[in-house]
Amino acid sequence: MVIVFDILVSLVVGVLAGLGVGSGGLLILYLTAADGMGQLAAQGVNLAVFGFALGAAVLVHLHRREISLPILGFVVVFGALGAVVGSLLAGLFSAEALRTGLGFLLLFMGTMTLLRK
Repeated sequence: MVIVFDILVSLVVGVLAGLGVGSGGLLILYLTAADGMGQLAAQGVNLAVFGFALGAAVLVHLHRREISLPILGFVVVFGALGAVVGSLLAGLFSAEALRTGLGFLLLFMGTMTLLRK
């Protein structure tokens, strides 16, 4: 029964990623809270899942001509650099510090989203 719930959560996260919603935080929260996975392992799974969801979403948006290629190139280059720096920094912190930081980030981003509406 647990595998069915895992499949449903994965499907919802994929749909949210395709819609452009920051679903990574949701998947990490699920994996750490419900599955008991460690923070760094959950982040790794999130990145792998996000890569596939992102690939599918990019193909759809490219087909619809909704992506500016110059902006895409800029964001890819600097996003990749940021990901390398973030991955290196993540190894310097405890799982509890990462979990707390992610919680505060999600709380801040959720509050900002609500205030902008």
